[in-house]
Amino acid sequence: MGLYSKEQIDKAAGMDVVGYLSHRGERLVKVGNEYKLIYRDAQGEHDSIFIRESKWYDHKNQIGGNTITFLQYFYDMTFLEAVDDLLNGETPTIDNKQYKNDFVPPKKELKLLPKGKDTKKVFDYLVKQRFLSSEIVLYFVSRGLIYQESRYGNVVFVGLDEHGEPKSACQKSTNNYHFKNTLEDSDKKYGFHHKGTNDRLFVFESAVDLLSYLTLYPKDWGENSYLALDGLGAKAMIHFLDSCSNVDEVHICIDYDAAGIETFDKFKDMLIEKNYSADKIVREYPICKDWNEVLKANNGETPILPELHPRLELFKKQIQNFNRLNSDTENGYIKWKVQETKELGVEFLIKQMNRETDMLSEHLIVSKNKKYLTKQGEAKAVKIADLALSALCELKAKEQVLPKETLYSETLNELKKEYKPYQDKHGNVRRIDDLKKEMNLVNKAFKNQDTSLFLCLKDMASTSVRLYVNNLLLRQELEKNIEVQKGNNMQKNDMQEGNIQKINMQKSNIQEQSIGGQNINIQGNNIQKSGTQENDIQKNKEETAYVYEEGEPICQIS
Repeated sequence: MGLYSKEQIDKAAGMDVVGYLSHRGERLVKVGNEYKLIYRDAQGEHDSIFIRESKWYDHKNQIGGNTITFLQYFYDMTFLEAVDDLLNGETPTIDNKQYKNDFVPPKKELKLLPKGKDTKKVFDYLVKQRFLSSEIVLYFVSRGLIYQESRYGNVVFVGLDEHGEPKSACQKSTNNYHFKNTLEDSDKKYGFHHKGTNDRLFVFESAVDLLSYLTLYPKDWGENSYLALDGLGAKAMIHFLDSCSNVDEVHICIDYDAAGIETFDKFKDMLIEKNYSADKIVREYPICKDWNEVLKANNGETPILPELHPRLELFKKQIQNFNRLNSDTENGYIKWKVQETKELGVEFLIKQMNRETDMLSEHLIVSKNKKYLTKQGEAKAVKIADLALSALCELKAKEQVLPKETLYSETLNELKKEYKPYQDKHGNVRRIDDLKKEMNLVNKAFKNQDTSLFLCLKDMASTSVRLYVNNLLLRQELEKNIEVQKGNNMQKNDMQEGNIQKINMQKSNIQEQSIGGQNINIQGNNIQKSGTQENDIQKNKEETAYVYEEGEPICQIS
């Protein structure tokens, strides 16, 4: 693998954190010129991270940086993983064979925090507050994998290497504070773990989740291997598997939320590349957000519920809409498509695809520095997808005896099954560019009667649906921002009216004529300013009027 250039790194570091998080389905709240990230972990809900464009700062832990460092901090990615993720696999431009650097930084040894005299706080916290099995906690404490540090009484989870030497450690507060910290100089290749004797490995986000799972399913647990990643980075999992050749079945037991859904797909792809069988990569979903939340529910506390992935769910919904559209034989568009295809064949469908693809860019509008498709543009994206699916089914029908409607539904199900949100992070402009490139490949394959035409048409259908879904999510985000702006303006106007009343009272001792002049002047300025704000909101509405229109464009194809 090559190295990323300075320009590529600067590009990744300058990308919009808010846009990235929105695509991952994270919860964001606009506060003035910044966004506040709301997220949950085993300790509850947090809102200490504030973001503005490519800059962020965690006020609780007093750390911040650019977009790359955010991915390293929040998603536990390495530098290269973060850059690769932000650039969506863009090829490094520097050949590392041409880049020679003999300097090897010295390895730093992990220094564990001093141990306390006892483990009372640790047991009180893990057993009484987190509902973990005392026997299981004692097992790990007796082996030095869990201990209580001396200064604050925090619990420390230790990751050992193959020789039993501490290589990583993470500490958590035992006093209900939302404090969590990975010790400096921890080697991410090693996580808190138990090495069993059989061929199964169970992977978790945190040590508490791992221990919660053992508490829930204690039968013969010692035979399996268990690993906590201390986040969502894959480094510890890959290293563990590389050092344990007997493991051939991997159970991914990470959180049931948007990030966990994306990470499972990513891990599965990585493991398949390492020649693990797909049917031996198992996703285990907790019935709550994570395994400790299940324990809380079992002990009468209100748990955090699982979270679906908004982009994935919207994609599934639109797949169903396509089935509904294609089965509506009374729809004017469907009648027209079927009749013309019957007379002119696949060539007609591809010709229409070219026409709609060429016109897509004309329907992009800019609002809040982002590019959106108009309703007409959305309709064209839907139409391109349907035309591509129809062309694909026409070709399949020549080789299979199944009805075209069945082939259409089967192809949609394939798209739904193959869709992975972690691979779907581009903006609308990039998506339209991809569609144009795919259209050129379709034209070339059709002209040469190449068998790759099947795959090209399927890619076009997938990209078109993803473009449509992305635009729907952008519209939802814009609509929320407009509502927040309206609320802020109303609050500001209320404050201004209160200030005017206060000024009038303060000037009550001045002569009546003077008071009248001042009041008219002040109130007049206020009315003018309020009108300007209202006009700005109305202008914003007019620029993005499609946000408020009713009906799905899937039923409005012209």
